[in-house]
Amino acid sequence: EYPKCGDVKITLEPQCEEEFEILLRNPFWSMTTSLAVNGVDNSVNDGYIHIKKLWKKGDVIELKLDMRTEAISPEYKEEGKDKKHIALRRGPLVLAQENRLGYSVDEPVSIIVNKDGYVDVEMPESDIAPYKHIVEVLVPLSGGSKMTVTDYASAGKLWTEESKMAAWMLTE
Repeated sequence: EYPKCGDVKITLEPQCEEEFEILLRNPFWSMTTSLAVNGVDNSVNDGYIHIKKLWKKGDVIELKLDMRTEAISPEYKEEGKDKKHIALRRGPLVLAQENRLGYSVDEPVSIIVNKDGYVDVEMPESDIAPYKHIVEVLVPLSGGSKMTVTDYASAGKLWTEESKMAAWMLTE
């Protein structure tokens, strides 16, 4: 289900045993990547992970990527400007508000961001968004409520005020 979740499983099916190298990208946003080959943990480095071995039918590579939701604040160059927007990235996906999801993109929200810069989002038990999407999460707001957001690529497809969307969310 990648990029909805960060667990990637690759089963190799070569016609005969063969030695070759496989390169897997360890993306910059994944702070806690882990890798196992046939159930044995392997070391992980930044950039590309190189796995060279004699591969046979049924060998399995399991890659686990860090899919926490990161809060991103713009860096203003002008002195005196406040940081009044926030973007959320879950793995490789930027998340977006959309008016049809219950919160107006023109009204500020107060997203709870942890000290480490991440947001503890939840996956809803069933779909809330009235449109097809890759990922949908519930974002905690101060006061105890939760705001539904989806991936940016899926939001705002009606091109109307009703489906107005924003990746840079206005904050209080």
